[in-house]
Amino acid sequence: MNANLHGAGNLLLGVEGTGAVDWQLRGDNSSFHGSIEVYPASAARLGVDLMSATALGGNPPEFLQHGFLVANAGVNVTNVSVAVADANRGVTISNATVNVDANLGFSIASQTLLGGTVAKTGGGTWTLSGASAPASDATLSVTAGTLAFAAENAAAGVALSFAAGAALGVVAPEFSARGVVLTNGLSSAGATLPVRIVASNFLPSDTFRLAVFTAPAATVDALLPVLSGSATSGKSAAVSFSAGPAFDLGGVSVKTVSASVAPAAFVLIVR
Repeated sequence: MNANLHGAGNLLLGVEGTGAVDWQLRGDNSSFHGSIEVYPASAARLGVDLMSATALGGNPPEFLQHGFLVANAGVNVTNVSVAVADANRGVTISNATVNVDANLGFSIASQTLLGGTVAKTGGGTWTLSGASAPASDATLSVTAGTLAFAAENAAAGVALSFAAGAALGVVAPEFSARGVVLTNGLSSAGATLPVRIVASNFLPSDTFRLAVFTAPAATVDALLPVLSGSATSGKSAAVSFSAGPAFDLGGVSVKTVSASVAPAAFVLIVR
């Protein structure tokens, strides 16, 4: 769809029958302030390709819980990075796949609700920085790339699993003394769980510490030895992890994992 959308209302992208359909939103839709819903009316495979930074439109005049709804379908970010930061565009993703190609990002700062089984694929980064409200009830599997967080409650009610090589990301500077709260489950199939500190303004001389995640104490004890850290700032950095004492959070004994980020040692040779 190359046209530029205008106005409001509800745009439904669907498919009937069998086969596979991918809708492509290519236009500048910044003048569209309605909702976009993507779900098939049959067992056909349906996807939506976000081909422009403004594919989802501008901020609606009032809050829409399903301002961008994807159910039993897929979201593909394959052309440019896409950011959803509209305060009134709630995002609902249920029984869906979110594919973000390598070197691209898909960030959601709006209120987000995840449901059912959600898979994150592709080598890029999906960042959640909006509150999950009401609390989600979902299983989110990260098969490749990075799933990053920038809000304490961004994954409320979500059980997370990471395939070998897939990474957990956390945005710096610190957004919460607990990091992202992951009390519904966190597991990794790899020998290590890569943790990437997303710090775009990190300087070679900077040393800082930030909370990464809070999870059940037994989960933290099992994962702490296999966490492998790096900083995605383009600067060389050494990252180490430690866990605080156990405390009660909603009836669950949890611990908070923190990262210490310091400049990597280097040698300057003057000739």
